[in-house]
Amino acid sequence: MQKKSLRLFFSVVMISVALGLSHSGRADCDPMAVRQILEDGGWRFEAETDENGQGVFTITSDGITARAVVERDGDAQFMAFYVDTGLTRQESLELINEASSRLKYVQMWLDEDEDLAVMYSVAEWNNVCPDNLTDHIRLFFSLMRSVQELHPES
Repeated sequence: MQKKSLRLFFSVVMISVALGLSHSGRADCDPMAVRQILEDGGWRFEAETDENGQGVFTITSDGITARAVVERDGDAQFMAFYVDTGLTRQESLELINEASSRLKYVQMWLDEDEDLAVMYSVAEWNNVCPDNLTDHIRLFFSLMRSVQELHPES
């Protein structure tokens, strides 16, 4: 009986270790890997790592600057702000409503400084670095240009 219990215990430990290693290996989207993806894509960017070890990237394209956070599990968030839009609060809210009805992929709000914030999030269900990160970046900048086109003074 004791031999069976000991064998069962070691089996459980070995399975737990194997699952833990396979999960942690799959769920590590290293910021250096993301940096390489950005370099390979020809993006202009600055990189840093936050206190959680996640990559934080400032990417600039066509005069638009966006911040991208790529989590260790591969999830990504892209965010940009329109500062000094020249719009009243009411006009900003109308722009948010118009953009939200046309652009289903973005979240928009006014931040505490009344700047217009735009965010696009991508969940990576397989817990790996997204192979199509460049496509998501292109989409975000395309969405940002669409928001600019909706600006009443465009």
